[in-house]
Amino acid sequence: MRTAALVLILAGALATPASAQLRGKIQIVKPEAAPAGLRGVAGGASQDAPRPRGDLSALVPAPPPVRPASSPLPAEGGQCRKTCARDYYFCLSAEDEATCSPIWVKCQARCGG
Repeated sequence: MRTAALVLILAGALATPASAQLRGKIQIVKPEAAPAGLRGVAGGASQDAPRPRGDLSALVPAPPPVRPASSPLPAEGGQCRKTCARDYYFCLSAEDEATCSPIWVKCQARCGG
C-alpha cells in the first residue's frame, strides 16, 4: 500500500515538469530604446578636455608590495621553537630551499637552543 502511494506521488512529481513544456513558447518582449542614453544624447560635445597622447604618467605601474617583516618571536621557549619549525616547514615547501637551513639555525639560536 505504501509502495503504491509512493509510486503515484513520484509519477505525479515527474509528470508536472513534462506537462509544463506543452504550454508553448515563451514570449520575449523587446523594450523600446530610450530617447537619451545614460551619458546624454549621443554625439553630444564632451565636457572633459582631451589629454595629450604622449602623457604616460597615468600608466606607470605600482611598486611591488612590501613584504611584511616576520612576526616577533614568542617569549616562551617551546612556542618559539614551534614558530621556527613552522617557518622552516614553509621555507622547505617553497622553491628556494638553499636559504632555509641558515635561517632555521639563526631562529633556533634566538630561542635559546
